Amino acid sequence: MSTRSRIGIIINPEASYEEQIITSIYCHHDGYIKSVGEKLKAHYNNIDKINQLLELGDISALAETVEDTAKEAYDDLESAFILRYKLKEFIQVCEQYNYIFDGNSRHAYDHNMKKIDL
Repeated sequence: MSTRSRIGIIINPEASYEEQIITSIYCHHDGYIKSVGEKLKAHYNNIDKINQLLELGDISALAETVEDTAKEAYDDLESAFILRYKLKEFIQVCEQYNYIFDGNSRHAYDHNMKKIDL
């Protein structure tokens, strides 16, 4: 069984909460805080690394490096795409865990919309 998650970045952090937009990818496996959350915190600790990760499109699992994660990226065009949401929608309708980076901080929201600082 998988723990689905989305990994995203706020592309306009200067906008009001209602207008902030998230660009995100889907991660199928191990989306819980002790796996994806800890890997993001330890190994994807700057905007450049997050952007490189998002360029891969949807992934099966998150590895410690972008290069290793690329091996887990979906190859077919129907499942390898980036979605954009308004922040409020992202928190409400996405996966079991939703990871967000705003350029300065990172946090997650669980499926109950509870904010978790990383």
